[in-house]
Amino acid sequence: MIVMISFLENGKKRIFVKPSKGLFKVPSYSPLLTAREFVFHHAVIDNDPTLTLSDGKKYRVFHASNKNMPLVYPTIVIDDYDSSWREKKKMKQKQLQEKLNLKEKSALEGKDKKTLIPPFASCSVGINSPYIASSQGTDTVDYDFYNDDYDEDLGGW
Repeated sequence: MIVMISFLENGKKRIFVKPSKGLFKVPSYSPLLTAREFVFHHAVIDNDPTLTLSDGKKYRVFHASNKNMPLVYPTIVIDDYDSSWREKKKMKQKQLQEKLNLKEKSALEGKDKKTLIPPFASCSVGINSPYIASSQGTDTVDYDFYNDDYDEDLGGW
């Protein structure tokens, strides 16, 4: 794994660039670049880029600082580094997307649940009873129902 990439500046001073989230920044250049883009950037390619790996080994990217002759092993290390960071980024995005989907799903499930409220006693929807007034305000109570208990022949109640 690449720990840093260094290169010469003005033929003398070594500049060390450490990766930030798998990407490298060329001094005085704003966007972050992959390791391959960084090594082949016009400010770095002519200045003998050197890889420093996690095991402490250092490898020149180009043979004898000739930009037309990249070495095989450092090129493979750069490609592996970039592909591993690409995979990590995809995995992270997938995990974030799954979290968002779960949150959206739980929010939608919460909206689908409705509280059941029993109808009020004055509501006549679906109730067929002579004891409940209709919703139009007319009284449909059957008063004769109570009068059936009164028997005049027997002397009252």
